[in-house]
Amino acid sequence: MAACDLLSADPADKQKPATIKGEAKVSVTAVPPCIVAVENDPQNARLNYQAGRALYEAGDHSRAFYYFDRAHTLGSARATVRMADAYMSGSGTVKDQEKAVEIYKLAAIQGDAHAALQIGRYFMEEPSRNLDQAVHWISGVETAESFLLLGDVYRVGYENDAIALKWYLKAAELKEHAAYKRLGDAYYDGMGAPQDRAEAVKWYQLASEQFPEVCLRIAGHYQVEGNVGETIKWLERGVSRGDATSAEALARIYRFSKTTEKNFTKAMSWYQKAFELGDDSALTSMGELYQSGEGVEKDIQRAIEYYQQAVEKGEKSHWRVAYAYESLSPRDDRAAFEWHKKGAEAGDSSAMSTVAERYRDGMGVEKNPKEALVWFRKAADAGNAHAMNQLGLLYGSGSGTKLNYVEAGRWYEKAGAAGEQWGNSNLAILFARGMGVKKDTWLAVDLQELAMAESDDVCSTFKTNWNEWPRDFLKALQSRLAHLYAYKGPVDGKFGTGSLAAVDAMCQERVTAVQ
Repeated sequence: MAACDLLSADPADKQKPATIKGEAKVSVTAVPPCIVAVENDPQNARLNYQAGRALYEAGDHSRAFYYFDRAHTLGSARATVRMADAYMSGSGTVKDQEKAVEIYKLAAIQGDAHAALQIGRYFMEEPSRNLDQAVHWISGVETAESFLLLGDVYRVGYENDAIALKWYLKAAELKEHAAYKRLGDAYYDGMGAPQDRAEAVKWYQLASEQFPEVCLRIAGHYQVEGNVGETIKWLERGVSRGDATSAEALARIYRFSKTTEKNFTKAMSWYQKAFELGDDSALTSMGELYQSGEGVEKDIQRAIEYYQQAVEKGEKSHWRVAYAYESLSPRDDRAAFEWHKKGAEAGDSSAMSTVAERYRDGMGVEKNPKEALVWFRKAADAGNAHAMNQLGLLYGSGSGTKLNYVEAGRWYEKAGAAGEQWGNSNLAILFARGMGVKKDTWLAVDLQELAMAESDDVCSTFKTNWNEWPRDFLKALQSRLAHLYAYKGPVDGKFGTGSLAAVDAMCQERVTAVQ
């Protein structure tokens, strides 16, 4: 019994021996002596509870629940709470939150603060959300934790930032670090108080011991003020406290900053630190440095290794691996294709479109127009506007499928609606020539005007290849230019210096077409 008490007594348990201080964190070594103690005194509520604590810490949650249940039946108030915890989480027994709340109420009525706060949390969340009930149970406890929770109820639940701020201040008076962070957020974003970044920094500095991620916001404040020294100091402090985002921010400062001297060697070392602290995206950044030769000797193969590690960690870096293979000398198009395809199979619509292009062009894989059609369709179905336009081109040329201007027009229209201006331009060609649609010259002008006003590529291509358009379309477009873009020349379908200057004006400013 003495060994069980020494190793597993709960400091908050009123039933523990007065001479025993208790252990907040139980050692798994308490399991054998506590089991023996219970066998020798099976009706002892305290020992059953302590056996449950030890077993829970050892990871045997089902047996722990058995002992908590016995201890509860025998009159252990602390076991009652632990049994409710088990029902709430489903740890060691079937999850039953309503039953947990009923048990918590028994303990809360007897003055157990943890039970009252758990009930409050239960009523803060869906589907049991009842903010008035949450406040009722939480306000019965006067601790830093309860004040913090009340602040959360008013901020998130009632959406009353001003009252939330008052509760956070009460929690902060009791040195609650989470309240320091909440107060920093409130002043930083102007929630419940006027926005005051300097005041926010004061609270963030207090919170940074337990919440190292706030160092990033402190650093951001000093960066805006132009204080490079303080910026770097706080980022380094965030790193020292385990914050990966601070390490990544330091790397970016040394790689990109215009306010301090660039140092790619330091950038690489901070990316490495960010990765060590759990930021897998840093692998991609290190790969970029090796691919570009920034701060290190250019090494495409090593860049590929970093990119591949990033993919293994779940980063969407397949395309980086692929393009790195394409930048080798000599380039490895087959390996690149395989990585584009891996990205496509992982759900990247851009990679799907690239795979389609490689099948279409025979780059890294045997040319296969039908397979190109399949992959463009997959990308288009995934919302890729470029692929929608490319599908239109395949149907419009009969590549990989039967020539079908109607289907081509359908995909051009989808592409244009999704923001791909080549779709609008290609649809304009169909209306200008009456291919798969009823000829409509003015609709063609509207579509081409929209495309050129929104896309420099469409505009420059038209200026180079204007003579490939039907003469009546060109005359109609000149009429539009004269009406809206100060074109003074003849409406003859010939695009000389004056017409092209007016096209430039169209390309620089979108104007709603009026016929």
